[in-house]
Amino acid sequence: MNRRKLQHQQKVEQTSHVDQRRQTEVLTTAEEVLRADARQTAVPPAIAARLKDSIAKEPRPRKGILSRLFSR
Repeated sequence: MNRRKLQHQQKVEQTSHVDQRRQTEVLTTAEEVLRADARQTAVPPAIAARLKDSIAKEPRPRKGILSRLFSR
């Protein structure tokens, strides 16, 4: 019985190790790491509201020169 338990534990550890190795292969740049973290982390509602308000206060980007010339 102890042998079965040991074999099961080894399989679990191997599977966990393989999963971790796959994950580190995928996340090769700092940008990918940040994006993966953002997908896994929920933004608190208070911070989401403050961010939405802050973005709404930002000025709109100006139209490009060609849009301004040809829109008249």
